[in-house]
Amino acid sequence: MAPLPIVATISSTLLLFLVAYILYASIVVIYRLFFHPLAHIPGPKLAACTYLYELYFNLIKAPQGQYVFHTKKLHEVYGPIIRINPSEVQVNDITWYSTLFTSSGKARREKHYPQARGSDTPFSTFATVSHELHRKRRNALNPFFSKRSVTELQPIIKQEIEKLCGQLSKCAENDEIIKIDAAFIALTMDVISGYSYGKAFGCLDEPQRSWIHWHKVMDDLFEFFQVSKPLPWLGNVLQALPEWATDRIAPSTTAYAGLKSDVFQKALEVTEEHRGAYDGKPSRERRTILHELVNSDLPESEKSVRRLFDEGFVLVIAGAETSSRILMTLLYYVIINPKIHARLRTELEEAIPDPMVLGEWNHLESLPYLKAVIKEGLRIAALLTTRLTQIAPDEALQYKNTIIPAGTPISLNQRLLFLDPHNFKDPDTFDPDRWLGTENDMEKHFWPFSRGPRNCLGMNLAAAEINITIAALFRRFEFALHDVVYERDLKPTRDCFVGHTSRQSKGLRVKITKDRGRS
Repeated sequence: MAPLPIVATISSTLLLFLVAYILYASIVVIYRLFFHPLAHIPGPKLAACTYLYELYFNLIKAPQGQYVFHTKKLHEVYGPIIRINPSEVQVNDITWYSTLFTSSGKARREKHYPQARGSDTPFSTFATVSHELHRKRRNALNPFFSKRSVTELQPIIKQEIEKLCGQLSKCAENDEIIKIDAAFIALTMDVISGYSYGKAFGCLDEPQRSWIHWHKVMDDLFEFFQVSKPLPWLGNVLQALPEWATDRIAPSTTAYAGLKSDVFQKALEVTEEHRGAYDGKPSRERRTILHELVNSDLPESEKSVRRLFDEGFVLVIAGAETSSRILMTLLYYVIINPKIHARLRTELEEAIPDPMVLGEWNHLESLPYLKAVIKEGLRIAALLTTRLTQIAPDEALQYKNTIIPAGTPISLNQRLLFLDPHNFKDPDTFDPDRWLGTENDMEKHFWPFSRGPRNCLGMNLAAAEINITIAALFRRFEFALHDVVYERDLKPTRDCFVGHTSRQSKGLRVKITKDRGRS
């Protein structure tokens, strides 16, 4: 009979904790609904009460990553400004983009911490929350990715595109079905690594099965983004497990770890050079983004191995995934539109008489139809499904009659904006002609690489890569789709930072029906 008082005590304690928790949760809910600085912002009450509302759509509701698509429905019900979780506001108005993502040197904008931590690169410029620190870090990187620098280092880009064309030609000789989305990952990984580190990873040196492997690694990595964003500690747990365990849980983890190891080794080598015999004047052949950083005006604390690693790693991951998906989108839409295909090919034949010669970036940029095709590809891809969130720490911002308090995380979503019929007529139609002619409101509000001091660092590199690749492919080859279903293989259905297709997707598969490089 003696244990009964102990059991009663434990039961009473648990009951007390339960009552206390219910009381605490009730107070939090009442505060968030009625007294919170965002209580006046419209939106579903459940989203205002708890972060679990968003978590449900992103991690539980199949096929996961659904909150971005759900917020589209919320805007239809509640209007252009809504409260999407207890602390964050989303505005769905393309004309307000320049207010939040201002280019004004006086306005401070900080990154929302939950968005920064999902990258697993806390010391990178991408993940830097502070406005001042971000500006210093970004200023050190800007020269290497300027238009002038990309133009000077264009041979590195062309070298990898030549390899791609060579590999595609071999596939054509063997009458192979080509998983072109995987080929684009191999290309973009080699371009960004060759450009940033002075030596490409060599993905394109391997046969097609290697491209497919790296495509799977990148897919898995970005799918993990939705989990690591709300659960940032999960990545460290996986890395702490033995290799056999991680291979069972996440088969791509080993390859991902190998990629991280390669980048870390390059960061270590450059850091040791800098501290030792390195003279601070690298030759053009040795010039890399890591050398650019160690020779910048940043303090020595900003030149640690971990800093260089984080900076280098996020460049590879972000640069490879985004550019490859744009190339995939462009290839698909040009192939399925014969009139667009013929018109583009005619322009390219006039601009590039020899199909074996790669065009110069500055020349390709001047071709009006190619420019319109690429711009339309950037729009219809609406690549970033994740919302772009910034904080104005020093000023309250106003959207129409609504005041948004200073320090509030505010987001816009490119996918919602670029596919909104109020902003672009027939938004689901691939129509390059919408960009031809005189400048219009679309041009003023079209920022595929974002804008302001936190815009895409590698946009010039991406532009060069996309222009030269698309021109090369459609000047030299004719493609036919192989068992491609738009809803399964092209349509973004999951938010994984960028839009991912169905898990049943077979990828963008093509056959080459003509190779003008072969006699």
